[in-house]
Amino acid sequence: MKKLLFGTVVAAVLVLAATGCGKDKHKAQTASTDSAVTKHIDTAARKKVFETKLTTMKQYGLDINRTADSETQAHYLIEVKDTQKSVQALLMWLNAGNTSHRDRKIFVKLLSNMKHFAMDVDWAKYAENKPRSVFVYFVGSGKEKEPVRSLAQKQALGAYLTYGDKDILKEVAIKDIDSQLTAGKKTTKVSLKGAKAIIDKMPTKQDPASKMHLDFGIFHYQVDTNYTTDNNQTAIKTARFSYGNGSCDVDKSNSYLGEIACRFPSFSFEEKEENTSTTVHSEEWKIQTVSTTKAGKIQSAGSFRIDTIGIKHEGDEKPMTVSLNDLNMEVTAKNIDESLIKALYTLASTPQKESNQSIQKTMKIVGDMFSRGMGIDYLLSIASIDGKAGPMGKRKQFKAEAIREKGTVAFTDTYDFKDLTTIKGITVTDEIKGETLFALKELKFGTQLSELYNFIPGFMEFAGDLAMHPAQAELAAEEKQKLAAIGMRMVNDGFSLAYSPLSIEGIKIAEAKVDYGKIQLDLDATLAKNSVKLSSPMSAMQLLAFLQADGKLILNKADLKSMSNSFPPQVMAMVMLYAKYEGDKAVFAIKFEKGHLLVNDKPVM
Repeated sequence: MKKLLFGTVVAAVLVLAATGCGKDKHKAQTASTDSAVTKHIDTAARKKVFETKLTTMKQYGLDINRTADSETQAHYLIEVKDTQKSVQALLMWLNAGNTSHRDRKIFVKLLSNMKHFAMDVDWAKYAENKPRSVFVYFVGSGKEKEPVRSLAQKQALGAYLTYGDKDILKEVAIKDIDSQLTAGKKTTKVSLKGAKAIIDKMPTKQDPASKMHLDFGIFHYQVDTNYTTDNNQTAIKTARFSYGNGSCDVDKSNSYLGEIACRFPSFSFEEKEENTSTTVHSEEWKIQTVSTTKAGKIQSAGSFRIDTIGIKHEGDEKPMTVSLNDLNMEVTAKNIDESLIKALYTLASTPQKESNQSIQKTMKIVGDMFSRGMGIDYLLSIASIDGKAGPMGKRKQFKAEAIREKGTVAFTDTYDFKDLTTIKGITVTDEIKGETLFALKELKFGTQLSELYNFIPGFMEFAGDLAMHPAQAELAAEEKQKLAAIGMRMVNDGFSLAYSPLSIEGIKIAEAKVDYGKIQLDLDATLAKNSVKLSSPMSAMQLLAFLQADGKLILNKADLKSMSNSFPPQVMAMVMLYAKYEGDKAVFAIKFEKGHLLVNDKPVM
């Protein structure tokens, strides 16, 4: 059902692009009878303009034939003849010329299965720019199976088009749906109300700018499936999905520059089966992207926010309730080479003899993009996650607060990465006894990777070459060598890896009688440039001569002594042998060099 609805929207966009995107040299003939208020509408002239535009539809892979016509009404049959060409035209009109090959295949498959549409035109409404003068809808071929055939016969899936002056499309409104269909053991209920697009400007070849407002309406989708239980009883499994009043505002100067802002007040999903149920509900989604360019470099900033997400599972031995509050994610891609983005769009708009050729060229461009100084900054934060899990009498409550992850990635000749994750406050309690089973005041985990050979361009080129013969069962010897060479380059060029800080503070575990203060580890390791050939697992041992590491473990002296309750005496005796004390702290300085490990300057045997 969702695919049929989407396919109808696709067809409507193809028609509107052919009949109303941009100015046309044909203009409606008007004569002023009253300079203040009255105009004479020449319906015949507007009709001629419309039909002239329809003749261009063949270049979009569509065949259109008028089967009925009068002074007031016309009926057309539309058939998708060249699916690839239609999809290409569609993506360019939607300012999505760089859509991935995988997503293109989805469009192609969709239109391949939905080739037959119809269009009704009310000439009087069209000539006077009245709302919903054109109706495009799915009719099928008559060979479809139920319930698709019934939908086609009822003209249930369609879109109304409204035109303005100079035959410019102003609005696309999806026909409201309220349908119940049964096929075999499944009953599907679908409703959609108020979905439409208000168009200020559609992109054209001469001017690629676009501006529109999208209302997604109120959507409800439910599937009931009859099945037989283990007790040989008849039961119904129900799955529901719905959203309410989502919208997007699009204001773009071309395919890749501009702003998109979307809001969805609510999403919900529910699945019920016999005695169990799972419910997911979220409120207030906000998504925004802004892309700008300066001196040939593009910056694209995106944000994603959700007020709440609630998950509830009931009815079996593992019931659970989880609430996630105030999720915020921000991602900025910067220093993107604009010439490469343009090359992607040019490639997307230029048909290739073989789709594999397009994949190969796309991979090469993407690989180049990741080698010219592109960087990514990101931030993820969650105010809190809390919930309950477990059956009655054994239920545990848990909570985590102030979760935050911030990082950067840079792509040049090398791959450089830096990330810091913090969580302030994790607790697990017994709901019945009220006892704290686990508590952690703060967790910090920092990672930094630098000077690693940037393998992405080489791997993309390898993947593109591989796409030229996808039917091959396994990699040829030459391809295996290329892949191995990329891995060896990463090892031989060397890199640095640091974990700093890696710390936990205020950890308590009731069952293990653990109550520690702060434990912090800082570790910095470097693999120097080398010429080691990893021909076998044993050959990796040669890398130890090129590995150097320095680190420091610091914890409270009292906590170290209390660890004797958690570790075997032999282990604690070894630990105490290497321990060094600085005031009330126990310090372990770690050094690894030329295959030798030292702790506080003492060799570890």
